[in-house]
Amino acid sequence: EIVNKRTATKNTAIGFGSNVEKEKEKEIGEALKLVTTEDLVQYGFIPEFIGRVPVIVSLDELDEEAMMKILTEPKDCIVNQYKEIFKYDGVELEFTPEALKKIAKKTIKKKTGARGLRSIFEDIMLDVMFNIKDYKNKKIELNFIDNDFKIIEKKKRIKEVK
Repeated sequence: EIVNKRTATKNTAIGFGSNVEKEKEKEIGEALKLVTTEDLVQYGFIPEFIGRVPVIVSLDELDEEAMMKILTEPKDCIVNQYKEIFKYDGVELEFTPEALKKIAKKTIKKKTGARGLRSIFEDIMLDVMFNIKDYKNKKIELNFIDNDFKIIEKKKRIKEVK
């Protein structure tokens, strides 16, 4: 709000026939990029604090594509962690792209960012992990069907490692 007031173009149209247009407000991410130290003081930060922390950084919201990359690309991503955990119990776990996209969408909807991916993932996988003995030596796949996450057993069996 403070940034929008400061950066708004002044429309000083006068008269009955003048065209007075209200400038639309900037989105939060766009407005945060324009924050200055004066804005922070006006917001209520004390100048001593601003002097000791002189760096102002704004971050963009993550979109679905970025969330998908976080879920799948790093070496120690959440998807690989769960695959490894399930492998200890002799279960081969796979994820469909639709299921991963839905997890990313849920995270965006909750506005929890990348850190929220794990909590949503854990919530979905909790029942599966609780009943993991039922899937021993099987290949399973997390899928998103009929507005719900479902585990589908695959035909391929895994050799038991002793």
